Amino acid sequence: MASMDVQHGRRQGLGLADASRATVELFIESGSSAFSVAELAANAGVSERTFHRYFPRKEDAVRPFLRGGLERVIDIFTSAEPGLPLQQAVEDAWAQSWPVKYPREAARLHVVLAGSESLHAVLLQETLHSEERWASALAATLGVGARSATARMAGAAVVAAFRLSWEAWSEQPDLDPMVAIRQHNHWCGHLLGGRTAPPD
Repeated sequence: MASMDVQHGRRQGLGLADASRATVELFIESGSSAFSVAELAANAGVSERTFHRYFPRKEDAVRPFLRGGLERVIDIFTSAEPGLPLQQAVEDAWAQSWPVKYPREAARLHVVLAGSESLHAVLLQETLHSEERWASALAATLGVGARSATARMAGAAVVAAFRLSWEAWSEQPDLDPMVAIRQHNHWCGHLLGGRTAPPD
């Protein structure tokens, strides 16, 4: 069945970002990551050699999709209307993210990633990587340095709130993603609600 799905999804040769998306789509459609490199390469319409060049390890195939999505949310946040309350700006940015726009697909993807130790490790690495960019993006609004403890804690809080929210609605498919995000952000309100920040 897996090979039939791969054959059905065969594409013309794709670049790295599109090959990553094709892999993610296959995982979502099948509900599994149990594919060989040959099958993943065929699904992306590239040779195994090209696939290995793009992704040194099989689990690396999801990395560009995850990183690109997380970075787009930060870009949306940084372009928010000036003067918007910080917590609202963060929530508005997440509201435009792929997982929130496509919650059922995102829930299926999370189940696949969580079910593989190596894929789950990539997910955690990419969320951790995004904390640094969030810290820089939040620093100006918080009136602190990008490397300050306050900015770093705020970045970690934003990412943790989203990560826990994604986990929640992957386990409860009927849960509204934004309800989960607002709830988790509320718990991080000390850093996002404009209250006095702790000393650095």
